[in-house]
Amino acid sequence: MKVKKSSELIITKGASDLMKVVSALLVMFSHYYNLKAQTGYPLNPFELCLRSQGGNIGVAVFFFLSGYGLMMSEMKSHLSAMQFLKRRICKIYLPVLLVTALWLPVSYKITPPIRTL
Repeated sequence: MKVKKSSELIITKGASDLMKVVSALLVMFSHYYNLKAQTGYPLNPFELCLRSQGGNIGVAVFFFLSGYGLMMSEMKSHLSAMQFLKRRICKIYLPVLLVTALWLPVSYKITPPIRTL
């Protein structure tokens, strides 16, 4: 992070990426400790804190940084609505579709069948 003026704060790309990784880890540990608690394992106070608030904080910081990055990108170069949508689709939605297409067969194989009475 670099401070230009007393009232202006600029977050560098590297600092933003590092904070996004930490945020993603907070969310991941929140889910992990939630699962751990549901299976009956006792949690220490640190794990309880991450379980209860880690995910909320991680999501909030991640969304803030994503919005900040979009704003800084827009300030550098203005894109038309169509250019913006094309860039978003290529950058976000295509990888999500690819990962989903790869994960579905795997999840089908590892998910146990539902038994009925």
